[in-house]
Amino acid sequence: MTLRSLLFLASALLLSGQDLRIFAIDVEGGKSTLYVSPSGESLLIDTGYAGNNGRDAERIVAAAQAAGIKRIDYLVITHYHGDHAGGAYLWRAAGAKIVAPKSAALTLTWLMPMLTGYGIFPPRPLDVPLPLTRVGDETEFTVSGQKFRALFVPGHSFDLTVYMTELGGKRVAFTGDLGFERESD
Repeated sequence: MTLRSLLFLASALLLSGQDLRIFAIDVEGGKSTLYVSPSGESLLIDTGYAGNNGRDAERIVAAAQAAGIKRIDYLVITHYHGDHAGGAYLWRAAGAKIVAPKSAALTLTWLMPMLTGYGIFPPRPLDVPLPLTRVGDETEFTVSGQKFRALFVPGHSFDLTVYMTELGGKRVAFTGDLGFERESD
């Protein structure tokens, strides 16, 4: 692991007046975010790639170890591209419950394992399939004690979902790749 990755992992935020801990994880192409609630439940947004000699999974494991947790409880997927959901089925096999739109089931359970060469894991359904089927559909859900609102905005991918929540009195949105032409934008 590079010094840059270690520094990134060490940048866990402790929100004032709360025990919610947030870890930004540098996975190539996308970005993963790990939340650990005051109760110790954990939520990971996006996984990075499954391949690359386990690089992204190792970075997530290092963040989980730094957070003092032994497993990821929930995995929220912004969209099906490999740099955001490539490792989803591996985390599901390790016990994480996958949260994503119903439309992501085919990709997450059949296509990703096949394309990454790890097809030995049997396909699994989404654990929390969100009822999002048309552009603009919205729903709310709570995982790891954190309330989220999901907005279905396919375009960049057929299942792109924006997740919004409030942290420390500030509204936060996880957009996947929505609205960005390049990482530098």
